[in-house]
This record gives sequence, C-alpha cells and structure tokens, in this order.
Amino acid sequence: MQALSECLKVNQTLTNLNLSENGIGAEGMQALSESLKVNQTLIYLDLHRNGIEAEGMKALSVSLKVNQTLTNLNLSYNGIELEQKEMLTLCESLKVNQTLTHLELSKNRIGVEGMQALSESLKVNQTLTNWDLSRNQIGNKGMQALSESLKVNQALTNCDLSRNQIGNKGMKALSEALKVNQTLTNLNLGYNKIGSKGVEYLGDALKINQTLTRLDLNKNKIGNYENNEDQEVIEKNIQEFIQSLKINKSIINLYIRNGNKINEKNLKKIDNLIERNVNFQKKLTKSIKVGNLQLFQQLIQIEKIPLIYQPFYGEINRPNNQEENTIFHTAIFHHQIEILFYLLFANNEKTDQQIISN
Repeated sequence: MQALSECLKVNQTLTNLNLSENGIGAEGMQALSESLKVNQTLIYLDLHRNGIEAEGMKALSVSLKVNQTLTNLNLSYNGIELEQKEMLTLCESLKVNQTLTHLELSKNRIGVEGMQALSESLKVNQTLTNWDLSRNQIGNKGMQALSESLKVNQALTNCDLSRNQIGNKGMKALSEALKVNQTLTNLNLGYNKIGSKGVEYLGDALKINQTLTRLDLNKNKIGNYENNEDQEVIEKNIQEFIQSLKINKSIINLYIRNGNKINEKNLKKIDNLIERNVNFQKKLTKSIKVGNLQLFQQLIQIEKIPLIYQPFYGEINRPNNQEENTIFHTAIFHHQIEILFYLLFANNEKTDQQIISN
C-alpha cells in the first residue's frame, strides 16, 4: 500500500481506483490518505471491506478536508462506528469537503449517535447528492435526526435507507421533512418496519412534495396487524395513502407490492395512479420546449392569473435510475399550473386533459 500511495502522489492520469476487499487496514489507509492530499486526478475510490478501523478513518477524514477531485467514495462494510471519536472526524470533513457527491456507508455500525453526527454534517454540506446508508440500524431516532437535516439540505437527491429498522415514528419525522424538502428524488425505505400508519404519514407528505419520483417501500409491514390495530384501521390508513397518490403527480416508480399485505384491489388502484403519473410526465415533457417555457414564465406573472403556490423551480431534472432515463421530472404540478399548461398547449390530444384533470 505504501508503494501504491507514493505512485498516486505523482500520477496525473488515474481517475478510478478499486481497492475493495484488500484488507488494507488502518496502516494502509494512513498511507493512502497522504497521497489523497496531493493527488489531483482521482475521482472514484472503492474501499469497501477493508477493515479501515478508527485510525484509518481519522487519516482519511483529514485528507477529505483538502482533496479537491474525489467525487465517489465507497466505505461500505468497514465496521465503522461513528460514535468513536476518531470516526467523528468523517462528519467534520463532510462539513468542509466541496467535491464529494457519492458516499456509500452501507453495512457499518453507524447507529443512532452516528446518524445524529452525520445529520449535522448534512445540514452544512451542499455537494453530496447520493448517500447509501443502508444496513446501519439507525432506527426511529436516527431517522428523526436525519429528517431534521433534510429540512434544510438542498443538495441530496438519492438516499438509500433500506434495512435500518425504521418504523412508524421514524416515518412521521421523515414525512414532515418531505413536506419542505425540494431536492430528494429517489428514496429507498425497503426492508424496514414501516406499518400502515407509517404510509399514512408518508401520504400526507406526498400531497405536498412534488419532487420525489422514485419510492421503494418493499418488504415492510404495510397491511400487517401491528400495534394491536384491527383490519378496519389498517384499511383506513391504506386508503388515506391512496387518496394522497391521487393528488401527487411526481411519483413515477413506487415499489410496494413485495413483502407487504396489501390486497390486490388496492394494489391495482396504486398501479393505475402511478401509470397516470408516468403518462402525465411524458406528455408534459413532450410539451415543454424552450420557447413555450419562456412564454409560460411570462404568463404566470400576469396579475389576472391567480396562483396560490410557488410554481416552478427553474429546471428539468433527469431521474438517475437507468430504467427511467427517457422520462424527465419537473416541479410544475400544482393543479392551477397544470390547467394553465393545458391552456398553453391546447393542441394536445383530449387524453392530455383527462390526465391533467385527474
């Protein structure tokens, strides 16, 4: 590791480096970190399954404060315990690092206290867009801490929180965050302990949030007899969630069929609403062209058109999921805005009006 690190100090061409499963340990990480302080080309570094330990993490964190090129870093499966003083240096480095966009911390031992420290970093960091926190046992309290940071963070677009023992209390906190967050587009909550009340909380957020496009709720406890609730209460919660989806127009991928106990009738309703959203966004995207968009922005300023909500966030985002790469997402979804778009593009087919008015 020492020899490789010396090479990286002078190398000016290498951009991707995979050192996964090499058992480099703390000593090897210390040597590599010295090279990261001066290297000016490396953008992708995979260090998963390396037993980095506390001292190695401390050294890496120091280098992240000064490194200006690394954008992708994989630290999964390293047994990182963020409650340790040395590990907390990672949180401090994330507050000042301005290049890292993708960070994988899956299958470590972050826990509640670690999540609280990372959440404080997220309140400050404005470059991290993709964060894998799966398999870290953050629980409801960790979710509550992360939710507070999501209320103020304006950069994160993709977050994997699967397999974290998050339940209804955690979902209540997350829902409050999603009501104000305007950047998160992809959220994985699979393999948690979210019940029917949890998706009702989530539904309340989806009535307002119009930026989330992909949501994974597979393998939870939706529809189960949890917390001594009877079937009538559970069905009511699920119906509330479905009603929320009737208002939401941004979700185009919802994974909920696997591992939950939702009857086929309700699943069909959900499928139809998601299909409606996909069709709506396809047609909306087809209609939006530079000239027409400029005209639209001028028209909404006319005082005779009453607008209650902030209508447009200024850009069209392509979802990161490869399967969705032909579908764009935009934040123009409030009902009055949809009607106005229909008036602007009156030459659309009749089916467009049906999609918009649903």
